[in-house]
Amino acid sequence: ATFTASGSTENVTLQWTEPSLYDDGALLPHTDIAFYEILWGRSSSNLELLAQINGHDTHQYVVENLSLGEHYFSISVTTVHGTKSNQSNIITKVLN
Repeated sequence: ATFTASGSTENVTLQWTEPSLYDDGALLPHTDIAFYEILWGRSSSNLELLAQINGHDTHQYVVENLSLGEHYFSISVTTVHGTKSNQSNIITKVLN
């Protein structure tokens, strides 16, 4: 799965691809995805829940009205069985 951020002043569009494997390498059917959690912070070491995206069909989220400076984002997935994935790599978006 990939996770990217694009955008300009005040707004950032986050996009991701649906994971196909559990963290242990087992196949992850898309119907097993219950929701995605998007984490955000002004520091890469202090991320908090920004949004929960239900279902497996959504692969984009727009964050609006952000202040100038560095913003850090990460994503994780939770399955219908309650299994939560590891957090993705943290991506940085600088708004100026």
